[in-house]
Amino acid sequence: MNDGGQVPEQRRAASQRHPGTPPRGHTIRLHRVLPAPPAVVFKALTDPRQVATWSRHDARIGRRLGGPFEMFDGWATGRVVVFRPPRRFACTWRASSWRATWDNSLVEWQLTADARGTKVELVHSLLPTAREAADHRKGWIAYGFEPLGEYLRKRGMVGGVGRRNQRRR
Repeated sequence: MNDGGQVPEQRRAASQRHPGTPPRGHTIRLHRVLPAPPAVVFKALTDPRQVATWSRHDARIGRRLGGPFEMFDGWATGRVVVFRPPRRFACTWRASSWRATWDNSLVEWQLTADARGTKVELVHSLLPTAREAADHRKGWIAYGFEPLGEYLRKRGMVGGVGRRNQRRR
């Protein structure tokens, strides 16, 4: 993905290296189709109340470039570096368990309309180790895509057309 709309300071920070950090980070790519239109998925990913509902953890997400980013009760923190509703969202990402010498990583979400809802591409780059990449891959599935998909299904979204299920009278 390109870095259009990215804050220059954040782009520089993501590229700076500290001693002991590998010269190139590890990258994971995940793709899913979620049962809602892009605008609904984008809001579910960026509205702190909705994130807290589907993730079951507090979240803080600034809706502007450079705004704060926190998920999972502050376990992951960073800054918003791309905010382009309803198609792109990116933020720096730092787990509280990481070594001080490790750089921030970068999480990018790309949303595209699909006949079944929204195709979501998640690219998490600049991860400091292969183990962190493997752990984050599992985490994004178990704590990201699965609960987010369930949340959207429970909201009554039908096949990506953005209508709530009709109630019988």
